[in-house]
Amino acid sequence: MEKFGEKYVHDNPDIFASAESVYLLSYATIMAQTSIHNPQAQKCLMTLEDYTKMLRGIDGGKNLDPEFVASIYRTIEKEPFTLDEDEDLRLKVLGQNANSKLKKHETYIQEADMLAKRGKAHINSKGSKKEQSDQFILVTETEHIKTMFEDTWSANLAVFSVLLEESDDERIT
Repeated sequence: MEKFGEKYVHDNPDIFASAESVYLLSYATIMAQTSIHNPQAQKCLMTLEDYTKMLRGIDGGKNLDPEFVASIYRTIEKEPFTLDEDEDLRLKVLGQNANSKLKKHETYIQEADMLAKRGKAHINSKGSKKEQSDQFILVTETEHIKTMFEDTWSANLAVFSVLLEESDDERIT
């Protein structure tokens, strides 16, 4: 992170007083991310006030712009930065610890949103619109859709489980 700070200040010399400022802001941001989004750190949740206090005087003895600091904190709250594997594990733990239908539903919505974002990114990364077609193509080899099922099997299982649990159909129960 020190090298990141040096490179950032070199490329953007008028934004921060020193590379140390960038390093400290980056470290504080990672701490806030962990505090806000790690279920095991929920007991010591970092507030915006805590985050702001942590960043006092880091820019050559001066404070960073309060709106800038608040916008970083709000962004962390809304959009956690994490590896897909970490996010999958976090949602799995939340789903297992959910003790009400509402919590299970909220976890399901989060999983569905994450899956949709991944699918959209995957689709967008595959070729240009010229290569896409609305024509139906019968596929006999499963290798082409293997990644889709690898990405969706847990969400599909969750959907089917919820539907089966909540069904009043006597043929299912």
